[in-house]
Amino acid sequence: MMYRLFASAMAAGLLAAVLITSIEAFTTTPLILAAEELEIGAPVIHDQLQPEAGDVDPNTVSHAHDPKAWAPADGLERFLYTVLANSVTGIAFALLLVVGLTVGEHKADQTKGLLLAMGGFATFTLGPVMGLAPELPAMPTVDLQARQIWWAFTVAFTFSGLTCLFWTKSSVLKVLGIIALVVPHIWGAPQPTTMASQVPATLAAHFAATSIVISALFWAMIGYFSPIFFERFKEKDA
Repeated sequence: MMYRLFASAMAAGLLAAVLITSIEAFTTTPLILAAEELEIGAPVIHDQLQPEAGDVDPNTVSHAHDPKAWAPADGLERFLYTVLANSVTGIAFALLLVVGLTVGEHKADQTKGLLLAMGGFATFTLGPVMGLAPELPAMPTVDLQARQIWWAFTVAFTFSGLTCLFWTKSSVLKVLGIIALVVPHIWGAPQPTTMASQVPATLAAHFAATSIVISALFWAMIGYFSPIFFERFKEKDA
C-alpha cells in the first residue's frame, strides 16, 4: 500500500506540475517578467514611493531588487526551475489527496478525487488568499515569518472547518466548523503599512486573479490524475 500511495502521488504530482508550468509560461510568467522589468527599470520611482522613516512598520518590507542575487535565466532555465518547484508542491498535494482517497466508503474514482481537490483548493488557496493575495515583484509586503504564521494558522483552521462541515453529522461540530473558517479572517492577515508600488494596479489584479485560476487548475489536475494512477499501481502493489 505504501508503494501504491507514493508512486501514484509522484506520478500525478509530476504530470500536473509539467502541465501547469506549461500554462504558467503563457499566463503568470509574462506578468512576473513585466513586474521585474518595472522593479529594475524604475529605481527612482521606487525610492519616491517609499514611506518616511518614521512611518515604516518593522514588519513591512519591499521586494527590493538585488542585481547580485541569483535568478534563473529567462526561457528554458526558468521553465525547468518552475517545473521543479511545482513538482515538489504537486507531489505533496497529491500525497495528501491519495491518502484522502483511501478514507471512507466511496470509490476512489475521479469524482472523489475532484471533490477532494476542491477541498484542497479551498484550504490551501481560497482561505489564505482572502488575506494574503498573490504578489508580484516590487510590491510591498510584510515580514516573511509573520506571513508564514498567519498562512499556517489559516490553513489549519480552514481544513478543520471544512472537515467539521462536510465529514461530520453533528450540528454542533458544523457550527464550530463555520466559526473555524472565519476566525483567521477576524484575526486578520499581516498587512504592509503602505501599498505604494510602481506596479500598476491592473497588472497586480490580473496576476492575482490569474494565479487563483491557475491554482484551481493545478488542484483539478491532481484530483483527476491521482485516482487514475492510484488504480494503475494497484496491480503492481499486489
